[in-house]
Amino acid sequence: TKTTPNNDYYNADGSQRQGQISTLILCPTRELAAQTGTVLQRLTSYLPNNKRNKSASRNYYDNSRGDDDSDDASSISIDVIYGGVPMEPQVARLAKKRRAGTNIDILVATPGRLVDVLKRSEHADPTSSALERRILDAFDEKSMMDIGPDGKNGKKRRKGGGGPKKGRRRRGPPMEASLTLNDIQEMDLDRVDDDGRATLDEMLHQLDYLVVDEADRLLGGAFKDDMDKLLSLFPNNRGDASEETKLKTLLFSATFPEQIEERVDRVLSRVSAGVPLRVSTSAAMRQRVPLSEDDDEQEDGSDKDGDEQLSNRRKKHLANTTPIKNVLPDTAPKIKHRVIRLDERDRTQALRYLLDQNMKTMDRVLVFVATRYSTEHVSRKLRRYGIPAAELHGKLDQDARERRLKAFRAGKTRVLISTDLAARGIDVEGLPVVVNYDLPRSAADFTHRTGRTGRAGRAGLAVSFISAKSESHFDFIESKELNGQTERIEREILPGFAPDEALWEIKSAAATMSVPGATHSKKGLEHDRVFGGVKGRRKSKKDKLREAAAKAAQGK
Repeated sequence: TKTTPNNDYYNADGSQRQGQISTLILCPTRELAAQTGTVLQRLTSYLPNNKRNKSASRNYYDNSRGDDDSDDASSISIDVIYGGVPMEPQVARLAKKRRAGTNIDILVATPGRLVDVLKRSEHADPTSSALERRILDAFDEKSMMDIGPDGKNGKKRRKGGGGPKKGRRRRGPPMEASLTLNDIQEMDLDRVDDDGRATLDEMLHQLDYLVVDEADRLLGGAFKDDMDKLLSLFPNNRGDASEETKLKTLLFSATFPEQIEERVDRVLSRVSAGVPLRVSTSAAMRQRVPLSEDDDEQEDGSDKDGDEQLSNRRKKHLANTTPIKNVLPDTAPKIKHRVIRLDERDRTQALRYLLDQNMKTMDRVLVFVATRYSTEHVSRKLRRYGIPAAELHGKLDQDARERRLKAFRAGKTRVLISTDLAARGIDVEGLPVVVNYDLPRSAADFTHRTGRTGRAGRAGLAVSFISAKSESHFDFIESKELNGQTERIEREILPGFAPDEALWEIKSAAATMSVPGATHSKKGLEHDRVFGGVKGRRKSKKDKLREAAAKAAQGK
């Protein structure tokens, strides 16, 4: 029996869905969204009756008129929406499908831009805007016609031989365009229609699958407002519906800090019915698996008390979050770690030394720094030494980001200096080396950074520069994210870059000292610096208010 993806667009009562989105994939960055869309286009191009997707290099934001030839019922419809590019073409594409009743099989989007697109009609009268668009489109159509010396319209430029080809701008002064009475009558201006824009937010009402990539990032505080607005557009928890019609939610991430697990459960209970199933492929997650009654018997025959194995905080946490049901065999990548001790001022020269000594094995290197200024500063110095280098950071426009990533993937750029913008999800095939020029603030980001190498079963190398000030921070990262290592990673010293050990000891000790009178959690200063919890001697405003309230209560 021949089936098509659109066969899934039927409600429980047999009625056909129209203008709906079946699967929504959320990504935290534009680069990851564009990469996901490209991969999906490649995958679906091999499916039968899907000739439209043979071109996997579709430009999702170079469509100013919103035209789309993806209405073929036998093909899988894929669209990508992200920020940094004009919003109007994205709105026009969705509105066209909504008005025509055409479904979208997979939509890949960043949360902020998707909310802006779906809520666009709230900022202007959709009917008046539709009328304005029809008039402007009519003028655009007229401007594409050749105007002869007698004032009559000729053939369209795209079909004629004399006009510029598609994609090329016409040189010279702008052409004049005018509308005749017949043109205005053909526009059907009396039609009261918003072109499908007023109901764009309803395209998620019958969503089947929600996929959240880099879930720890999207469900963290930085995306909380955008995610809450987006979640309000999803279908309600249909507890009375059948299993086939319930929203299926899938969350993926290389790291899952305990700090966000309670929010994850709240989100899942809000959009999906039933009890979530948590599966991990990291052996490090075994410590979060609660012990069953059968596990009380230890291997040596002794019977350990649960209170000795789990702290009260751990018990409370496990009681309030969905436990991990199963830990699959560890699929840790084959990444070799090198840690190099050096002074901060020598990091650029040390990077140059490594590049010169390893011309073949370091043909492409992704270097992570802490700030936008550092990306420009380091890349400029490397270019002075004749090393092809480029910077990548959030202040670049989308076109510049795409060009830099494309050149790096093609090998035209040997070194790409980036902020954590490229730390999550970006796939550079066969990337051999990642360098942590600056250590990340979050220990979880270290895993995401080094995960850019050693992908698809290949071996990779991660080099981390540590100074006297950052040594204790790397020790913390090593204990949190590299606890699968059998031995402590050896600290290396490059020839000619040996630090002053006496000065190192002084700076290292100073970095671990806190403000006199400050109190910290039991996990120590470095943990509190990353996750908060450092409390200084000076009282905060909340502390003063609590003390005032306590005194007032005692006085009564």
